[in-house]
Amino acid sequence: ELAGFEKIPSRKLVEIEIKEFEKTSTGKIKRSNYIEAGRVRR
Repeated sequence: ELAGFEKIPSRKLVEIEIKEFEKTSTGKIKRSNYIEAGRVRR
C-alpha cells in the first residue's frame, strides 16, 4: 500500500495528510484512507 503513497510527487500534500492523521482521536494513521485521498487529490 505504501508504494501507491510513495508515487505522490507532492511532498506538501503528504505533510498535509500526515497532519490530518495526527488530529484523529485514535492517533493511528489510516493507510487506506491516506492512499485513497492521494489518488483523488493527485
